[in-house]
Amino acid sequence: PGDPQLKTQVSIVAKLQPSADGRQPALTTQNAVLPQTLVLSSADGNQQLNLSANRLSVHGLRPYPGWDRLRRALADGVHIYKKATGATQIARVAVRYIDRIALPKDEGLILEEYFITLARRPVAMGSALKGFSQSLHTFDTARNVHTVLHQASGPPTAAGAPVILFDLNILSDFSGGIDDDAWLKRLDELHTLQREIFEQSITDRTRALFRSKEGEDADLD
Repeated sequence: PGDPQLKTQVSIVAKLQPSADGRQPALTTQNAVLPQTLVLSSADGNQQLNLSANRLSVHGLRPYPGWDRLRRALADGVHIYKKATGATQIARVAVRYIDRIALPKDEGLILEEYFITLARRPVAMGSALKGFSQSLHTFDTARNVHTVLHQASGPPTAAGAPVILFDLNILSDFSGGIDDDAWLKRLDELHTLQREIFEQSITDRTRALFRSKEGEDADLD
């Protein structure tokens, strides 16, 4: 394994409060230091285990190591964490998929020919979409699944090709906790759902891009 790293994150929240008398809006900020995260990397650097207060996650980086390897690493990590800390319950199970998808460099590119989940826009705006950011939030009460899909335009590649960021987060919360066998089953269910949502979000043109080259980045959380 690689050398352990200890990371500290700072959360900054900014609020802009409009003024009733038309004067300059008031800007306030709130800073908070988040719990430190211990990062353990694999020898090849394409897999990480992150550990912080009440949270453990496994990340697969490029080249993607595959679901079975990530699942096994997470199961081992949870077992060791519970044994070392005495924790008895798992309150949340989540799968997160992040991809950076480079599209063909084409002035007449129509994004809807690659992604079917983009929001509709007024015809008067014109057809050449230059940038966007959108989030879709859903909750399936029958399956106890929260889903957040965020799509946005990203910085172009070095060659000037447009890039779309695809960030899909799927999770289930359990107020009373969930046992070892049940959380692994739920993890597999969320992974299957992640694949279904991704496949239903893209078109055959996008699939052709993946067949012609490997995905740019992928992440499992």
